[in-house]
Amino acid sequence: MIFFGWGKKTRTWPIDEERTLVAVWRYFDIFWLFPIAGSIHWYIVTDNRSEDTEINYERVRQYFPTNTPKVGIWWRFGLLIMIAIFVAWGAIGSLVGTVLGN
Repeated sequence: MIFFGWGKKTRTWPIDEERTLVAVWRYFDIFWLFPIAGSIHWYIVTDNRSEDTEINYERVRQYFPTNTPKVGIWWRFGLLIMIAIFVAWGAIGSLVGTVLGN
């Protein structure tokens, strides 16, 4: 049974009629639910593919000063969040067991 996976995800935001902002990132996940993203690359894609360019996040903020596009925290750190929850759950359970004398 395969319980982990990896791949590439993309998300798009329109800039104007001719250009689109595209975020591309690689990910790894466990049970198809708990992903962690690698580095995120930002591109401006046009109808004329020879004009496509990779940009940094500062430039993304210039194009979108309000409602700046982001890759969601779950897609970036979902696996780490779940590990932290399990560690906290174990620590609280141990603490409660110690306090109750079990």
